[in-house]
Amino acid sequence: MGAPKLLALLAGRPLISHAVDAALQSQADAVFVVTGASADEVRTALGDCGARFVDNRAWASGLASSIGCGIRAAHDFDAAVLLLGDQPTLRPETLDALIEHYRAGRPLAACEYQDGTIGPPALFDRSHYEALLELTGDAGAKAVLRGKSATIVPFPTGTLDVDTPEDLERARTRARDAS
Repeated sequence: MGAPKLLALLAGRPLISHAVDAALQSQADAVFVVTGASADEVRTALGDCGARFVDNRAWASGLASSIGCGIRAAHDFDAAVLLLGDQPTLRPETLDALIEHYRAGRPLAACEYQDGTIGPPALFDRSHYEALLELTGDAGAKAVLRGKSATIVPFPTGTLDVDTPEDLERARTRARDAS
């Protein structure tokens, strides 16, 4: 992207603020933002939003280190929802659906996108924390989901994540069309 993608502006706000706002507006008991290479800039961009910040000093080792930081920070909670900061269409209702499945006794819930992909956000109860902490490199939580029976929550627009300048432009176009 040539610059920290989570700080790219979308609808006049940093990309990451869209996901963080959805989490803060959900039924979640707490929201942790795991920061990496641009930790200071992300903290500044989000300001005093109400989230707790967790610095991942090992961010260069891959996604698994960020998952581990988040799970260690949430160790007092019986379940954790893992989400990405680059999914601008995330809404509190999607997160609430994951949380409601957990409250109904389902220990694992994940989202299904319009193309049939299963992915984040995903909820893991405490029984999955050890497996999440064992992830290494760029292995994401899908490695823990594989082979398990997760409750599925529809998130049709989940395929819109921002990894390239073209993705960012698609997200901007979608935001303009929605307003």
